[in-house]
Amino acid sequence: MPPPTPRFAIVMTVRNNARYIRQAMGTLFPELGPDGEVVIVDALSSDGTTEILRELARDHPVRVIVEACTRGKGRHIGILSTGAPIVITQVDADVSYQAGALRTAIEEFERRGRRGLMVTFGKYDSNPGTAKFFVWDRAFYLSTGGYEDRNLHDDMKIMRKVLTMGGAHRFFVDKIGVDLQELDGSHRNPPRGWALARENVRIARVFHGDGWTFGTYLKFLWLTRRSVPRYLAAAPLALVAFLRKPLHLSPDQLNRMTPSGPSP
Repeated sequence: MPPPTPRFAIVMTVRNNARYIRQAMGTLFPELGPDGEVVIVDALSSDGTTEILRELARDHPVRVIVEACTRGKGRHIGILSTGAPIVITQVDADVSYQAGALRTAIEEFERRGRRGLMVTFGKYDSNPGTAKFFVWDRAFYLSTGGYEDRNLHDDMKIMRKVLTMGGAHRFFVDKIGVDLQELDGSHRNPPRGWALARENVRIARVFHGDGWTFGTYLKFLWLTRRSVPRYLAAAPLALVAFLRKPLHLSPDQLNRMTPSGPSP
C-alpha cells in the first residue's frame, strides 16, 4: 500500500551546505509532524552534503534528489516530485528555524482558504531581508509556470508572475529564525546608509531590465517592505531606478551572481 500523500512539503535546493545542513534540518524536523515531508534537491554537492542528507533520510521524512541544476530548477524539480497540496519554498539550508514558525504559517494559509502564494515574514528577525519563506497552493504554483532555471532572482522572477496574476498576500510570525552564517561571522555584512540606497537602485534597475514594470515593482515593494515607512523610503529609489537605463543581465551573468545557494 503506497504511503499517504503528505499535507505539506518543504522543498529546498542545496549545494555544499555540509557546514550547516545538519543543524538547519534539525530545526525543521519538529515542524513536520505526521503529515509533512522535506524534499531536497542536491545540486551535486562535493563537500559531504549528499551523504549527510541520505543519513538524515533514514530516520526522517526526507527525500533526496541528486541532480545537476540551478537553484530555481531544483525548487521546481522538488515541487513536481511531491503530491502535497501545500508547498513551502525559500527555506534555506543555513538557517536555524524558530520552533512553530512554519506550522503557524501553514495553519494561517489554510485559514485563508489555501489561496495563491503567502509570503511569510518574521517581525523580529535581526536581518529581515533574508528572513522569509513562501507558502504555496501547489496547483496555483503550477499555474505560474514555476521557478525558472537560474540561480539568482529565481524567487523574484516568479514573484513578478504572481503579482501580475494577483495571487500574493503576506503574513507575519514573530520570528522565523537565525542565519547560521551570521552567528559564526562568515556572512558578509549587508550594506547600510547610502551604500544600501545605491544597492537598492541597482537591484531595481536589474528588475527593470528583467521585464518588470514600475507598477508591478511598487506592488512588490508594498508586499515585502512590511510597513508604510519602509515602503515610502523604498518607493522613491525605485522611481530613480526606473527613470534610469535598465540593467540587462544575461542568464549566464545571473547564474554567476550567486551570493548564496548553489552555483553551476
